[in-house]
Amino acid sequence: ALLGDYERLSIEPLRSSFGVVPVREKIVTPSPPILKQTASPAPFLPNSLLKKKSESLLKEYLSVGDLHEALLCVQELKSPPDFYSQLVQLAVSIGLESQDRERELIHKLLGELHSRKVISEGDIKAGIMIVAEQLEDLALDIPMAPKHIGFFVGKVALAGMVELGLLFDIIKKTEDALLKKLVYDAAVKVIRSDPNVEWVSSQEYKLQECERLITMALGS
Repeated sequence: ALLGDYERLSIEPLRSSFGVVPVREKIVTPSPPILKQTASPAPFLPNSLLKKKSESLLKEYLSVGDLHEALLCVQELKSPPDFYSQLVQLAVSIGLESQDRERELIHKLLGELHSRKVISEGDIKAGIMIVAEQLEDLALDIPMAPKHIGFFVGKVALAGMVELGLLFDIIKKTEDALLKKLVYDAAVKVIRSDPNVEWVSSQEYKLQECERLITMALGS
């Protein structure tokens, strides 16, 4: 047999009155170890499908306002880590064409996702920057887009989700001087609404850097 027991003659035979009697010795061969099969991780959904599902859950959230349900839906996406900046981008983009209530809900959702470590500071910065880089084109179709982007920047900075350097980066990369000023004014309006005067004072040097860029752009 290939596996299991087999027999062989013993080296030392027994002796009896009838002569030498060979003794058959049973030797047990161990069975081969059973290898455990580990399940392969489920593949991620295609990026296009993730975007479609994300847009759907965001619109549902803004319609119903159920934060808990929205958080569950984001978890069920099981998206790769590098997708979350696109989720932020989608949320902010939808917020540009929404009402104040919806923009507050978006900020609340981003805050919860950040506090639960689902999205990182890098995801938030990257997502908002993607939208801000299209500001010149967006402003043609959505005149209030610069103010709304400034609103989101001010909100996430005030909540400690990102550094205020994000505002500086947006102003630096935006070519149109008027758009720079609109973004800045909207962000500063949110920031200065914070009762924590000490925090606001600690950010003054960053705001002054932004003002310097705007003054240079307006003067050129």
